[in-house]
Amino acid sequence: MKKVTLSDQNSNPNFIGSWIIDPVSMCDELIAYFESNKNDQRKGATGIGENLDIKNSVDIAIFQ
Repeated sequence: MKKVTLSDQNSNPNFIGSWIIDPVSMCDELIAYFESNKNDQRKGATGIGENLDIKNSVDIAIFQ
């Protein structure tokens, strides 16, 4: 994974940053992992529990 430095960070500030995954085929592998592990998926998980009004998402935690 390679971090990308944005040319003008003040015009588009963010707290996450920009990254490129290489090889790009790894993105397909991550999607396949997500789709084949339905039991590990969690909806709208936040620090205070599930709240789809704050975080409308489906997530899987991946640990090294």
